[in-house]
Amino acid sequence: MPARPPPARMTLPAVMASLEAVGTAQNVETYRRHGVTGPIFGASFAFLNGFAKKIGRDHELATALWVTGNFDAMHLAVMIADPSGLTDDEADRWLEGVVYHAAAGALCGVVGRSPVGLSRAKAWIEHPADLTRNTGYDTLVVLVKEGADLDAAWLAGVVAKIEAEVGTSGNRARYAMNQALIAIGGYRADLRDVVIATARRIGTIEVDHGDTWCLTPDIVPYIEKIAARAARKTR
Repeated sequence: MPARPPPARMTLPAVMASLEAVGTAQNVETYRRHGVTGPIFGASFAFLNGFAKKIGRDHELATALWVTGNFDAMHLAVMIADPSGLTDDEADRWLEGVVYHAAAGALCGVVGRSPVGLSRAKAWIEHPADLTRNTGYDTLVVLVKEGADLDAAWLAGVVAKIEAEVGTSGNRARYAMNQALIAIGGYRADLRDVVIATARRIGTIEVDHGDTWCLTPDIVPYIEKIAARAARKTR
């Protein structure tokens, strides 16, 4: 019996048409309140998750989707992208599409699981642009949560950098710095005391979340929750 041919790859026009067909005005309004700008259809994340499974891993299509600048397409792109082959140059090109913080959060999931995650985190957190630094710190969060082999002395330097710069940083970078302190303190027991002491000196990190119900997590309680959850798993 002859083998079945592989399923045909989906084309960019077909994917965009599918996304447009399921978008809703209500979703568009919600995403706009969360700072999304530019073209958007308003597809639900439930649809995107299912659609991504149907498409499978397709880095070429992911790249084409990302450069459309369409919110729905960009989020689908990171779901089907292949982090394993990502290069510094390609990651930097994808970064050019980050014009609102939701895109930063999406991109970091790919970059943080790629071979260039650490190099991009180091480069981007030094950049003056708010959303670039946002993406850099978000990428660092992914690295820490994924258990990447990160030098403790370098991470301690990042903690000190956050303390020195958070007060004068942009709105989205401040939020990402807040998340980085939680991740480092929560998932790196060797640095937990340093992060907690730093967080107490900093105090509350103020972030403007616009017309949303979003809140900035309190660093120390979140670290303690992560540590307690890890302790229960080892019993």
